[in-house]
Amino acid sequence: MAETKPASSAVPAADILDRSAADPLYLQLKAHFAERILQGDYTGSKLPTVRDAASAYGVSMNTVLRAYEGLRQDGYISGTVGRGTFVTTTKEELHRHNRGYQLQTFIRHALEEALSFGYTLDDFAREVESFIARKRENLAQIQLIFIECNIEQLRYFTEHLDLDPSIHRIPLLLADLQEGIRSGDKIVLDTVKKSDLILTSFYHMREVAELIHRWEKPLIGINLEPEISTIVEIAKIPTDSTIGIVTSSEKFLNIIKEELHRLNLNFSSILETTSRDEETIMHLVSRCSTILVSPKQKRIVSQYVGKEQKIIEFIFTPDRTSINNIKVAVMELHAR
Repeated sequence: MAETKPASSAVPAADILDRSAADPLYLQLKAHFAERILQGDYTGSKLPTVRDAASAYGVSMNTVLRAYEGLRQDGYISGTVGRGTFVTTTKEELHRHNRGYQLQTFIRHALEEALSFGYTLDDFAREVESFIARKRENLAQIQLIFIECNIEQLRYFTEHLDLDPSIHRIPLLLADLQEGIRSGDKIVLDTVKKSDLILTSFYHMREVAELIHRWEKPLIGINLEPEISTIVEIAKIPTDSTIGIVTSSEKFLNIIKEELHRLNLNFSSILETTSRDEETIMHLVSRCSTILVSPKQKRIVSQYVGKEQKIIEFIFTPDRTSINNIKVAVMELHAR
């Protein structure tokens, strides 16, 4: 079992809490443990026993119990408070616990309100089931168009966006949209005309809005950001390394370089190529300790990576706010 770190290397545990503050001690203690959990101090281990925590922080056992119960409800820990409070081991589990708790809260409030108006549990369950069935049927009829300037990001974005899988998704390159409108291409025009919602990154919002204004379609802007796991892996690379960047498009290559600059991730040497010639790619790979690749090029590059080399797939994803905005827009399409 992993060892826990001390509460602070400089401040005694008992002095962590501000006893003159307006916030109750149990909320302060909860916030303190939540911060330490997020910092990784307790990853894969138990929190201190209630008795030990009460002694260390100079509070009553009831204060610790209330703090732990709050952590459990928010998804930071699992198990039964007082019998073994295990810290959630991964960010995915923490995210799942938090989302589950939030969803249960929404359901509980809706149910309580329905019961207050005289409906029964069976009434509530029946209407919820009927409502969900109608929503699923509506979602299957929705067509979304994703518009991006580079094919690699477009394909990944279309396939991995966190939306209901029954929604029909159509990838469309910005250049194809421009050419289709210019030439009057019936397939492109009909695709846009029949769509329910159009998505694009904020980089292209103004341009896309001008291109599709005649159809008066809802347009949602999406903020793309590198996946945290991608950045963490790149940050581990020694700064004196020679790294390679392999993509199949100049635009995606420039986006990666811009992100590295923005995040101040510098290396002694960076080699790059957008070539599809495998001999060129193999030659570049042989000279690098780590290779950053776009999703499309990972399979090819993987063939030439040695045991001492590392390959990192550079993935951009919509941020959580963008995803939520899309989901709200989708649900509103058939609200009536």
